[in-house]
Amino acid sequence: GASGTTNWTASGITLAAGSNAITVTATDALGNLATDLITVTYDATLPVVTITAPTSSTTHAVSTATVDVGGTASDNVSVATVTWSNSTGGSGTAAGTVAWTVTALPLAVGSNVITVTATDTAGNVSMDVVTVTRDGTPPVLAITSPTANPTYLTGSAPVTIGGTASDDVAVASVEWRVVPGAFAAASGTTSWTVSVPLVAGANVIEVRALDTAGNLSAVDTITVTYDTTAPGIVITSNGGVDFATNGSPTLLAGTAADAALSTVTWSNAATGGSGAGLAYLTRPEGLGLAALAGLFLLAARRLPGPSSRPRRVIGAAVAL
Repeated sequence: GASGTTNWTASGITLAAGSNAITVTATDALGNLATDLITVTYDATLPVVTITAPTSSTTHAVSTATVDVGGTASDNVSVATVTWSNSTGGSGTAAGTVAWTVTALPLAVGSNVITVTATDTAGNVSMDVVTVTRDGTPPVLAITSPTANPTYLTGSAPVTIGGTASDDVAVASVEWRVVPGAFAAASGTTSWTVSVPLVAGANVIEVRALDTAGNLSAVDTITVTYDTTAPGIVITSNGGVDFATNGSPTLLAGTAADAALSTVTWSNAATGGSGAGLAYLTRPEGLGLAALAGLFLLAARRLPGPSSRPRRVIGAAVAL
């Protein structure tokens, strides 16, 4: 029974799960009865709360000073409140219950452990947690291949560009483009490569890195010149006209020009001799000078690599 009369209490009332209709009866000295009724719902089931924004993952990175957090909550009876707190300071009540949001939640630089708590009408609580890293530092990217120089000359296409990228948290992606085209994803992040198609002439290639907070690196640029034009070469000795001589060895001279001239070489079909600029060969015994005319070849070669101004070579020579 209850304890007391005009003011009474009843303790130790066992409840069944769910709804419990409890009747309290008062009896006076003459046997008259009066009753009152109350329904008590016994709810030991925890609510469920889920963070879905800015991510459903347990970690997230942003470059901003605030973040919007949102999600859902449910309960077998009813959700009363949804609240939040930040490990770096700050707390509050979310807007809504079964669908809830926290707008412009303030962040400290670095790691912010955000806990969201749902409480149902019976006082049961549950929590979900997301760690949001505030990162305002952009990544760093460098092109290292085929050269770390800002220009490169090649006679073949496509060209493979490669390099490195780093960040204080994590590199999310590396992107490239041939100006003025759109950026596309490279292969890899901290170590990356991309095969770039080329057009004849100068190709300005830009590469940038993006970190997990959305920060962009400075763009690194390389200009790749695709050159398939052979160098020019002219023999200037005797005006470039075939001639005879009674001396051996003999000297030939001329000019060669190209954007990246590497070597000038010669070869003589009569003797099998060959060499590079200013070299000499000897006329074979018994072979007339006239027979030697036109038997040599002077060739220029271009060297792929970092580009430079067109170079001109004068005085490349062979001797007959």
